[in-house]
Amino acid sequence: MSILKTLVFRIKLSQISSVQIARFSFAFYFKIGGRYSIIKRMKLFVFDVDATLIDENFILKDSTIEAINERLKMGDVVAIASGRPFLGITQYLDRFCEGKKYVIASNGAATYDIKGNVLDIEPVYYKDFVELQNKYGYLIDKVDASLACYTLSEVGYFRLTPNVELESTCNGVVPLRDFNVFPMKDDEPLLKMMIAAHAKDLENVDFSEMDAKYNHVDSSEFYHEFVNKNTDKSRGVEVLRKLLNLDKEDCYTFGDEMNDYKMIKKFNGIAMGNAIEKVKKVAHFVTLDIKHDGVGYAIKTYCAK
Repeated sequence: MSILKTLVFRIKLSQISSVQIARFSFAFYFKIGGRYSIIKRMKLFVFDVDATLIDENFILKDSTIEAINERLKMGDVVAIASGRPFLGITQYLDRFCEGKKYVIASNGAATYDIKGNVLDIEPVYYKDFVELQNKYGYLIDKVDASLACYTLSEVGYFRLTPNVELESTCNGVVPLRDFNVFPMKDDEPLLKMMIAAHAKDLENVDFSEMDAKYNHVDSSEFYHEFVNKNTDKSRGVEVLRKLLNLDKEDCYTFGDEMNDYKMIKKFNGIAMGNAIEKVKKVAHFVTLDIKHDGVGYAIKTYCAK
């Protein structure tokens, strides 16, 4: 603190344009060693996981980690927004250095701080999953599909399949719950429901009757996911934006699939080079693909402007 001699607002209107004033209004300056240094505005970086942070082999590149760590060390905020549950996200957030980190889980159904404190939740309910099972459970036998859901702390199911087990193991060993043995009350909350099957096997399945009740999208070529009608990843980003008092232009969102679409469109969206075309069309910037560290490249180029 001895070198911190003066804290002042230092905006010279004669030298700064109105646009610059709007962008840097009320910026703090420290007088350190006879020089003034601006404290930059904090930014929020929000990343999807699969095909954005990690490749098909679940590898998170060192160069990606280094680029994100640089922003954390600068005082910026990092969040991961994924269809995964809390534990499935923190296993990747923990790969980064200390700093301000948040979790947007289950495609925006719940937002947490890094300690697991809930900042926002917009659930569906157990009765909804029972309805989904009754309507589409036949797909388990017909096309080798899986139906599962996330409770607040478990992966729930009526039929145990290899993919349901995978939901547990790939997300930090989340406990499994057999609803045939341990049912829930109709109004108990769930975060997300999903049908896992190859996209070609779901092409002729009519999900239109679910439109009025749920926000449902393909999160990959293998998952069709259902959340509350008012929920998507952009909800979680907006929760953090308000919490941190940031402008939308200072919220950089990275993704590749339809469950990323709204957060890419509503904020300073960056589409991966491997993103689907619908996502690329609404993005502010299209970076390199996952194989060439599109995240690291965008952080060091587009986000550095």
